[in-house]
Amino acid sequence: MAVNSAYFEKLDDGGYVSFHKSNGKVDQYVEVPTTHTRFWKHQAAFVQTGEKDFAFIQGNQRLYDSLDFANIISSAPLLISDGIPVGKYFVTRKAGDKSDLESEHPDRHQAGLGPRMAYAKTADNHLLLLAVDGRSPKAQGINAEELTDFLSQYLYATDALNMDGGGSVTMFVRGATPTGVVNYPSDQRKTDINSFEHIGQRRNGAALLVMPTRPKTLKKMQQLEVAKDSIAFDYNDPKNRKN
Repeated sequence: MAVNSAYFEKLDDGGYVSFHKSNGKVDQYVEVPTTHTRFWKHQAAFVQTGEKDFAFIQGNQRLYDSLDFANIISSAPLLISDGIPVGKYFVTRKAGDKSDLESEHPDRHQAGLGPRMAYAKTADNHLLLLAVDGRSPKAQGINAEELTDFLSQYLYATDALNMDGGGSVTMFVRGATPTGVVNYPSDQRKTDINSFEHIGQRRNGAALLVMPTRPKTLKKMQQLEVAKDSIAFDYNDPKNRKN
């Protein structure tokens, strides 16, 4: 299976907003200045600390680059830290109209309802990948505070991190649907707000893949048919990777 990852936009006025390290190679450094509106987007990171072990840490470019782990993805906001629902307090200006703020200002960006992706883990070290649909009459979405509450109260997550949301939110399970997409991406509803189907996924710069290690299981999975426009093909083909 695969899910979208962190904020991988490259800005004309500031560069990348996230840190990304895969298989020991740093693909992306945080290049935005501290005064940039989107600087907050690398507040925390999802780190693979062992074959089946993961950690969620709060830090910055310097810390992430110094860690001796092969796979690190930064994002924001941190939702739960060691059982504490810190995401409930990320937005400082919760009430009132926020149209005076830039769309990427954290108080506006994380207070609004919309599609969201979260990575989390439980006390017994289970990894949770949660896709929440939105921007539809059938699913309005969720904000950072509500996402924190849901993960904490219903899924019993002890640590959690909000990833890239909006039109990027995509969960792929090979063979589960004709396209492999099991959620309802919002991009395809730009022309038809009432459409609610497993299509419309955008091409994401990177993703988190969960692959079976047993050869027989892997071979069986690879034999499942998937439509050619699925997100897995977009991710696995380097030609489709966008900067």
